[in-house]
Amino acid sequence: MSSASTLDTTGRRPQQNLPTGDARRDTAPRRGRTTIIVTLVVALVLSAVLQQVAFSYRNRAVNRNRPDANPAASRLANLDSFSLALLLGGLRGPLVMFLWTQSEQQKSEKDLEGFDTQVELIRLLQPEFASVHLFQIWNKAYNISVQMASLANKYASILDAIEYARRTDRMNPNDINIISAIGGLYAEKLGNSAEKEYYRRRVRSETLPVYRVTFPKSRVDEFRKAVRDAGLDESRVRIDQTGDPAIATIDKLGGDRVLASFTGPDVAKTAVARQKLRPENQTGRRFEMDTLVDEKGNMLPEFITPSAPVPGADPKGNNGAELQYLAQFQPYPYGVSPVALGYNYYKRAQALSRYNKQKHIQLSEMVVDNQPGLTLRVWSDEEWDRGRRLEQKAFANASQDQQSRELRTSKLAPDAKPADPGPITEAIFSYDRASKTAEAAIPEFNSHIERYPSGLQNFGSHLQTAHAVQHLTAADAAYLRAIVASSPDARKKYLETAKTEYVEAMRRYYILILGYYVIERDMKAVGYTREALQGMTAEQLDDLVNKLFQRIEAVYKDIHAAPNGEDISEYRENLQRIKDRLSLIK
Repeated sequence: MSSASTLDTTGRRPQQNLPTGDARRDTAPRRGRTTIIVTLVVALVLSAVLQQVAFSYRNRAVNRNRPDANPAASRLANLDSFSLALLLGGLRGPLVMFLWTQSEQQKSEKDLEGFDTQVELIRLLQPEFASVHLFQIWNKAYNISVQMASLANKYASILDAIEYARRTDRMNPNDINIISAIGGLYAEKLGNSAEKEYYRRRVRSETLPVYRVTFPKSRVDEFRKAVRDAGLDESRVRIDQTGDPAIATIDKLGGDRVLASFTGPDVAKTAVARQKLRPENQTGRRFEMDTLVDEKGNMLPEFITPSAPVPGADPKGNNGAELQYLAQFQPYPYGVSPVALGYNYYKRAQALSRYNKQKHIQLSEMVVDNQPGLTLRVWSDEEWDRGRRLEQKAFANASQDQQSRELRTSKLAPDAKPADPGPITEAIFSYDRASKTAEAAIPEFNSHIERYPSGLQNFGSHLQTAHAVQHLTAADAAYLRAIVASSPDARKKYLETAKTEYVEAMRRYYILILGYYVIERDMKAVGYTREALQGMTAEQLDDLVNKLFQRIEAVYKDIHAAPNGEDISEYRENLQRIKDRLSLIK
């Protein structure tokens, strides 16, 4: 009854006044929260100070071992990762899981801006996980690019993947996984995919500088006509007419053609790197490559100047320069091939594997080691193909579309007159470059076979192919030089060089076919052993190849039905080209 009397008319107990001591205790939680907040702020400040001290100590230690007096590069990117980890603490793991799920959802919804933001946050939250970066590089270059409708947008997605990899490399330099991934993007995605012709053309053009051309404003219409006459897309030429003189920005290769006809004392040009024309602190996706070479085709100093050598790396090899392995092939008057860039990064990865003893988390040591040689061969094939196309363009009347690539111009006489002399100089350059890169592949294959003898049969054929291509393309370059020679004596000299190279190329193709593409049963029927091939003369090898073709016709009826018939048929066309050219050299 007494307890009931304490309830008011609403059924609730009436409030009672607290003692004075309880009132004082009410302020205690507020003071506790203030103490925690102050402690957290102090902890953040102290952590930042200690981080800077640690970075400073590390940089001093690195600088003591550097051959130059320049300080080590700042790791500002790491500060973002450190700050995020510090602020999030134990919440970093759940946040990363959420971001992964969110990014995949945005990818499926084609929300690329949101996707890029999520992926960048993942990169900052997991900076040390190479598997994360390899997946995201692949994700951007393959899964995102395939969603794009136009080649230009596909290309931009691949460049975005490369930029992601480069940011990761700047954060943790000389990681074999990231360096090898960059090589793969250049060599395989840009250099050897289904859309390779478009990508190769873009990369070659964009690695060259652009021209800033100034001329009187009154000549703008004349300049536009010169652009059209050169066969260029006017939309890719920017003309600023706000002042006088007018200023046009044009790609170098197209600009050279335009300025061949658009001349005058009031016309001036300046070669400028593309990256210098971009706004500072530009954000968002990259839509074009950086300029890598100057107006003469030589690598810009910032890409080949040695920096801090990679610890433990080959003292004659990796010197810390970004594109050091491309310096030996200078100049690049027609731009840098994406396959060449792939070779450079594969070579850096090989040095990290051989001398720095790093191990790739996905690829075996043997695969990492063989990539430079194989990529040099692909580069050589690309230049070889460019040479053929340019040669056919120069001698359009001699081209037979129904014939194979090798035979369309094989019967050009040494005194043939080109329908368009313009492409011949570039064709000669491409043949020379194909020969040089094939030659560079030879010691790469020899070195790889020495390290991994189990690959002798496979890489032995690559080695022999490199020898054959080296001499065939050198012969083709000499033959074109003979066609455009200014005197009979010069023509005779070039034809003698071409003859010597063609004969050696033919011998190498004979050894390639007989040594690597004939099965034991057919080898015994023809009457030779692989071991005896190297000591045979060209005439002996020619006799064996003729017997082989006779057996193929008698037993298999069609060369394509014979074992390895497709390869033998391709090499047979190379041999036919050589024989056609030798029959024309008197």
